[in-house]
Amino acid sequence: MPQLLLSQPKAVKSIDTSITDADTVYPESSEKYEFRLTRNDGTYQYAYAVEGEDEAGNKVTGRVHVAGKYGVGKLTHPQLGPVGVKTEWIGKGELKATDTLGNAYKLNVK
Repeated sequence: MPQLLLSQPKAVKSIDTSITDADTVYPESSEKYEFRLTRNDGTYQYAYAVEGEDEAGNKVTGRVHVAGKYGVGKLTHPQLGPVGVKTEWIGKGELKATDTLGNAYKLNVK
């Protein structure tokens, strides 16, 4: 029987994922990221499709935006439905994520 995922809500750090006319989007088929967003101020964001699992072994999929080491995104969970997450790189192509309820996920970029 899967373990219940209950804990106190936590705030998710936000990253501005809106694209303006001053920004440049570079689609990339040869890399793991779906696209790189270059802001007018020279900062970068990357968008990734991810898959992984929670601590109970439930499979999740979703999309994340990463700026530097940290990011935000949305996962689809089989029991909870769509959940917002904050992410952190833990290795090459590997992220750890925490949702707004405090549940932890290990994710891999597709």
